[in-house]
Amino acid sequence: MKKILIIEDDLITLEFLSTIAEKYVKVLKARTLDQAFSSLKKYDLDYVFIDLDLNGKAKAGLEIIKECNNLGLKCAVITSHEDNVTVKECFHNGAESYFSKFCIEDELVRQLKKINSNQHKSFFETDYPTSDEDLKKEVIKFINNYNDNGINDIIMGETGVGKSHLVKVVHKYNQNNQPLICKNIKEISPQLLESELFGHIKGSFTGALDNREGLLQKAHGGVLFLDEIGVIPVSVQEKLLNVLENKCFSPVGSNRTIKTDFKLVTATCDNLIEKVKSGEMREDFFHRIVGHQTHIKPLRERPNDIKLHIKRIIDSSSKKVFFLDEVMNQLMSYEWRGNLRELNSYMKKTIINENGLIKSTNLSPQKKQSIPLLNDRVLESGLPSVIKEIEREAFLRANKKFSGCVNKIIKELRISKSVFYRIQKEAI
Repeated sequence: MKKILIIEDDLITLEFLSTIAEKYVKVLKARTLDQAFSSLKKYDLDYVFIDLDLNGKAKAGLEIIKECNNLGLKCAVITSHEDNVTVKECFHNGAESYFSKFCIEDELVRQLKKINSNQHKSFFETDYPTSDEDLKKEVIKFINNYNDNGINDIIMGETGVGKSHLVKVVHKYNQNNQPLICKNIKEISPQLLESELFGHIKGSFTGALDNREGLLQKAHGGVLFLDEIGVIPVSVQEKLLNVLENKCFSPVGSNRTIKTDFKLVTATCDNLIEKVKSGEMREDFFHRIVGHQTHIKPLRERPNDIKLHIKRIIDSSSKKVFFLDEVMNQLMSYEWRGNLRELNSYMKKTIINENGLIKSTNLSPQKKQSIPLLNDRVLESGLPSVIKEIEREAFLRANKKFSGCVNKIIKELRISKSVFYRIQKEAI
């Protein structure tokens, strides 16, 4: 556990700050300059928080900042001074951060989480396994920002990379006891989306047989996670924007105003900038939801994670299989367009259907991307099989690019409708 020193001469303030910090780090305390300098020399510290005025001496904390700088210790100032001259003086002498006592609690927690970033090691070993350092940095930022209700979070990444899983495990990891309400917008028909979000009263529309509480009301005091936010209709965007700004709403068919206060987390695999340009997303709504941004790299850009997840799945299975190095290399070079979702599905089928050593002959043609020459693939699998593989890959890419729009896919691939439906049947 990280060790910090809090230097504060006011006992009440010292205990207040210590109580907050002890949830995250080990806390040492000092109330005088002598105690502070003694602790700096005696203990192996990770960080120091310094009150600027100590025991009636104005700006005495500057001496401690200088000493921290000499020792190579990072430090932050916590003070009631807010004038620019003092702020500049503290930074000039080596302070890393500067906080006002008048609104310290949230900022202190945020700073402590940054100091204690090594605590995330177990998180990446169990809750969200990855060996990719860039992804770890993105996720750590998301973890640290998660309990900040002031700015909304958005997670961006391809389908199947684990966006919703990340929200759920971080909510639990941050020991957030508030409600987490999750919904995938694509799972709700456009006709029922308003009712799902805002709730409705009995008789407000055909089929409204009872009063219903919406997601906005259920999420009060907690977190609302909306996946696939890119497909939300413009008409609903406007109403949801009003809720985010005014923190109140009315159920469908009702004039009653309900207050709600929640943190909004969204996720998307779409290019939202393009949706704004095309008019499918309001620009003001876009800027409202895009606060803290977290980008999850696709699995093909972190091949070591492919190996990591395969090992993890095998370790958790009672039935064991073993991939030869040649096969593992082929799987690590495969694109995995469906990312973790596709990998998990593949591993489930492999463990059920295969035994013992998994050889190259056990792999389907599309998984053998490490075989470089098309002629080799033709000789191994036959021309009809390779043609089907190429058709499938081209169809899946076009289908993703145009979100399933038949006419656009046909135009892109230069095929007839009958060929489209044949490939679609074989590919999905």
